Amino acid sequence: ENISFYPGNFGSYYYETSGGVVGVETRKTKDDRWQGKLDLNIFEGGFLFEGPVRENLSLGFAFHRNWHDLVLKAVIPEDAPISFLVAPRYYDYQFKLNYKANDKHNLEAFIFGSDDKMKLLVGKNESTGINFSLGVSFHIISLKHEWKISDKLLYTFEPVLGFSITEQIIGDENYLKVD
Repeated sequence: ENISFYPGNFGSYYYETSGGVVGVETRKTKDDRWQGKLDLNIFEGGFLFEGPVRENLSLGFAFHRNWHDLVLKAVIPEDAPISFLVAPRYYDYQFKLNYKANDKHNLEAFIFGSDDKMKLLVGKNESTGINFSLGVSFHIISLKHEWKISDKLLYTFEPVLGFSITEQIIGDENYLKVD
């Protein structure tokens, strides 16, 4: 529904580092009717379904996956000097539940995440080949309470819990995993 950028920077101690915050506000799920979207093409596939469960309660679910790893496995011959085990592959998902308690209070549960990986194997197996792998995944749960105190004042409380994993493998000896 809204994307905001709040630029900022750090002191000279951090050299040429700069930063900022990108705020993303998602819209509420549809509560007046069920709707869906299915997208299948040569590169990826995904779907979105959302709508009312009962009065004042609606939900939405979306999933997305690319086909690159499957296409490469089908196109590259078995006897090729390079083989892709997983190259590149990504999944992402979102689940949202909205509950409008009354005109002043809204509750929301939002679960979303992603699992992205690229793995390249030169050779026929992991023990004799040269490995190169990158992976990033995250999974987050957000619970939000919005309280409309007046027409000009909105109080929002939103605890968030999540984790991320970053993985890098270069060859058999170099391995980095950050949780």
